[in-house]
Amino acid sequence: MNLEGTETLKNLARAFAGESQARNRYDFYANQLRREGQEYLYRVISEISHNEHAHAKIFWNYLVQSGQNGFPNIDFDAGYPYVAGDSIVNLTNAAHGEEQEATNIYPKFAEIARGENFPQIATSFEQISKIEASHNQMFTQMKVELQNGSLYKKANPITWKCENCGYEFSGSEVPPQCPVCQHPTGFFNTPIGK
Repeated sequence: MNLEGTETLKNLARAFAGESQARNRYDFYANQLRREGQEYLYRVISEISHNEHAHAKIFWNYLVQSGQNGFPNIDFDAGYPYVAGDSIVNLTNAAHGEEQEATNIYPKFAEIARGENFPQIATSFEQISKIEASHNQMFTQMKVELQNGSLYKKANPITWKCENCGYEFSGSEVPPQCPVCQHPTGFFNTPIGK
């Protein structure tokens, strides 16, 4: 597979850079959630961060497997967000980035790759686009539920679990702290979107 001189080469470099930056931003955002006492959401965002790392690795592999051990430098124009604030701001920013990748960026990159006769790369962009759409939904729902207070309060009873000690109970609202280990509400899992 010879990518030299193609737009797909630049798009892979853009995607690698974007996924790498997203991973770091999400690690920073996860740490903000942890500082705000949202341990469970910290873990959810950390998992998404790991997904972004896996996506970067896919794009990296295409880049280094093309030509002779990759490319010493790839010049391209791109823009990347540098936004940070409280968790509402961070989740809003993360959702927007994932939505852009899912609906605009990766579908366009897939179309270009397919047009340049790189069907495997096009398929990777399409599949990762679907994952990014799922991430967008998760970030959006976390933001909405954190903002409106429904993250740890549901209309119908559900099973909640303390992620620290494993205590489980059924109810419509998480207690202010786990009755077993005394960890705060933020350690309880919450079925986001339910």
